[in-house]
Amino acid sequence: MSTAYTSNTSPLAIAQWLRARTSVVVLTHAKPDGDALGTSLALARALTHSKIKAEVWLLGPVPDWSAHFIGDTVVHKLSADNLQLPSTQPDGVIVCDTGSWSQIDSLRSWLQP
Repeated sequence: MSTAYTSNTSPLAIAQWLRARTSVVVLTHAKPDGDALGTSLALARALTHSKIKAEVWLLGPVPDWSAHFIGDTVVHKLSADNLQLPSTQPDGVIVCDTGSWSQIDSLRSWLQP
């Protein structure tokens, strides 16, 4: 039995939404792996290149090897056990590499005030 996936948006709609932002926080699932880290960093860098302030929030633990890839991208490493959020007030938030609330549950109250 297969379950068909239907999107509620399109790449064009996402691009238009992002272009209308001035500041974006990029999130991904807790304990980010390579694809989560890569997609988050790539999006933040593309936004920064487009003159949109962007930063990545990573829910730890974050792998030691990630420092090599983070470079000068603005990244905040957060602890789900002792969550202290940056004072950032973005006008947009985008979540990469997960569609599951359970993977970003510690941020739910911030995402759904």
